Amino acid sequence: PKGIAPAVNLTNGRAKKWRYRYIQLDREARSIDQNTKAILHVFDETTKKSGYSYLDVQTGITTNLMIGPYDYTRRLYKAKNANKIIFRRGNYKVFPDLFYTDDTFNNAKQISIANPQQTEYTWGTMELFEWTSLDGQKLQGLLAKPDNFDPNKKYPMIVNFYERNSH
Repeated sequence: PKGIAPAVNLTNGRAKKWRYRYIQLDREARSIDQNTKAILHVFDETTKKSGYSYLDVQTGITTNLMIGPYDYTRRLYKAKNANKIIFRRGNYKVFPDLFYTDDTFNNAKQISIANPQQTEYTWGTMELFEWTSLDGQKLQGLLAKPDNFDPNKKYPMIVNFYERNSH
């Protein structure tokens, strides 16, 4: 901040179209400790997958912990005196429930069933697709298909275009 040294890009996310956001686990910390690994929320702008990565602040090396076809919350809750974390994960077919894990994110365990009645209904699929606009811009969208979709049948369709809704 004092301009003594030039800024350094630690993640190089823009080159691979990944968006990284720092997650502050310790709400009382006033800065990022350079001797620890920082946890980042990751969003892949191409596939729309998200998850978590560790960033070694000293080396700039990121290590993916958990990346998948889900919306992972950017607000994690860490135990004050243990390396235990609670996070939320969900997508079109999976209601966003709470999960419990350690700081390695291995063996995450689901600890809530917030929408049990969802199993009583059939759910379709969500498909990411791309097209080129009339002005040559690459665009992406989401297509929701009903359960047991038959491509030989005609279905009603609702189209909603709004800036970057596919994210």
